[in-house]
Amino acid sequence: MALQLYLQSSLLLFWSVKFHDGSFARVILVSKLSDDYYSTCGCGFFCNQTCNSHLFAIFSLSYDNDDNISKSEGPKVVRSANPENPAGIIATLQLTSEKGLVLKDANGTTLWSTNLSSKSVAALNLTDTCNLDHALG
Repeated sequence: MALQLYLQSSLLLFWSVKFHDGSFARVILVSKLSDDYYSTCGCGFFCNQTCNSHLFAIFSLSYDNDDNISKSEGPKVVRSANPENPAGIIATLQLTSEKGLVLKDANGTTLWSTNLSSKSVAALNLTDTCNLDHALG
């Protein structure tokens, strides 16, 4: 059975940004723009200058005057799911009926999950206050 990701007030995106400080983000989801048009929240994979491992994180992003993510100001990590167990360069994020949202490394090892016993995640929403909400299916 294929899972679909239903988004409410967030935008589903897939792009990579390298910042001037050397950090790197693979942005998966951004919140709708807040009242301060030049800032928003993002969710995805983040690494610092070495990029040997990645965190699944929620971070704040700034926009420049051309409505692009500002590369001069790196993202500020608000929280991360796996700070003690970072993912390799190839990792997957899955919506499952057993554990909810699950982060796995390339070899299939579970690094983190929402651990929602026997409840499937039907939708994700990244709020403008940088909280990742999920609707149960």
